[in-house]
Amino acid sequence: MTSIVSLTTARSSPLLFKTSSTAFCAPTSLEVSSSVLSSSRTISSEIGCRNFHSNEMSIVASTAPHLYLKNVTFFWVGATALCIWFLFVHAPPFIVKRKIFKDVPLAAHLGGAYAIYLACLFNSLFTPSTLKYGKEVHTAIGRIGMVSGLVSFALGFYCAWMRPVTPPLSFSIGITVGGVAQIVSQLVGWKAIRNYQRLSLEEREWLSQGFTEQNSDKLAELRDEKRKSLSTHIYNMIALYTIACGAPALIRIAGMVLPEEMSVPGLVGSVIFLNLIAKPFGDSYVRNIKKTD
Repeated sequence: MTSIVSLTTARSSPLLFKTSSTAFCAPTSLEVSSSVLSSSRTISSEIGCRNFHSNEMSIVASTAPHLYLKNVTFFWVGATALCIWFLFVHAPPFIVKRKIFKDVPLAAHLGGAYAIYLACLFNSLFTPSTLKYGKEVHTAIGRIGMVSGLVSFALGFYCAWMRPVTPPLSFSIGITVGGVAQIVSQLVGWKAIRNYQRLSLEEREWLSQGFTEQNSDKLAELRDEKRKSLSTHIYNMIALYTIACGAPALIRIAGMVLPEEMSVPGLVGSVIFLNLIAKPFGDSYVRNIKKTD
């Protein structure tokens, strides 16, 4: 694995070099010249710096320009192929033929669906540690996806159930199931990452006071909760990409290859299949986090 090297300035002014999963503190001239400081405080500060969570979402000046390739797994390729086929191969002829751009609610629904699906594609490839300004880019794209998803769901529900002319029942059921899964994944994932950010601030405060996992059970518990929050965020965002966004696409494929009388089994089978692959897909990201602990 290519080494990841980043350089940040800590609050106490030592330089923190991150190499893969291990962090090293290089003492500055202030530390060398400050003989009046107690040796115990210097030692605890260095230990806290070395043990600072190496997966912290921060601006990373990486020497590995293709670090995002670690996210290109079999599951990501499959989910992305389904996304590209649905958005850029299957949907455009349908949109043009039906002149959907003249139907404002449906056009707006599709616009939101495109936005959240592409946001999932981008953020599942470019996670915060893979770009120089990964945290900022990942967060901005995520917020666009959040708003787009809520708008898309509301308009999709209206088009599926509340208009004089609605789609076939099997499709309306399938699209609604996918929409509910989308909203649940969005909200749970958002809550988890907000909790992660809150815990990160608490962790920094504890470390600034010289605490470490060796002398503070509270810090160890905090870091464990922080890892769990990040894992929850990952699993829900992958479920959003794979199940919520992928279900309508896979239902279309099932409808193309199965006879009409098999539409309901095809719908159920599509959702079950996507649920089965979502967990190992998420595991591939969580494993990367654990390697840096």
